[in-house]
Amino acid sequence: MRYYHLRDTFWILLIPGLLSAYWVIILRTFIKSSIPEALFDSARIDGAGHFTIFFRIVCPLFKAGLGTIGLFSFVARWNDWFMGMLYIDNNKLVPLQTLLTKLQNNVDYLKSNSAVVSTPEGLAMLKSLPGTNLRMACTVLAVVPVLFAYPFFQRYFVQGLTVGSIKE
Repeated sequence: MRYYHLRDTFWILLIPGLLSAYWVIILRTFIKSSIPEALFDSARIDGAGHFTIFFRIVCPLFKAGLGTIGLFSFVARWNDWFMGMLYIDNNKLVPLQTLLTKLQNNVDYLKSNSAVVSTPEGLAMLKSLPGTNLRMACTVLAVVPVLFAYPFFQRYFVQGLTVGSIKE
């Protein structure tokens, strides 16, 4: 982060999550289980190399796996409030999740602060602070974009379910 000058930039939120060992394992398992070995053998017989097999045979057939990883990645980046808390100081770049977390923490602090609660004005303010309503509003704000993104990825899930339906 320091050498690439990523602090207070949008890229600090995206670059660390581009590659994950978990996703590599998921895609490798998907390729091994859904693409028959006979397809690789026939491509090798025809003279295809490793890169040709990967780009011309594997890539078009594992769109369902990429769709799954895309949705996982989107949800992980969307729900990540901690990276914004650590590396973003500019108020214009703070992600929504970080802002919602800060808001909730401020309300919780005001509710638990005994110096504020002990005064009559503090009691009136405590009664006017949102509690469960704020949590539910934050939840709705956090879930709505994922609900809108899911239909775009749904067709890849359906393809992924039907890929392994034919057995040799």
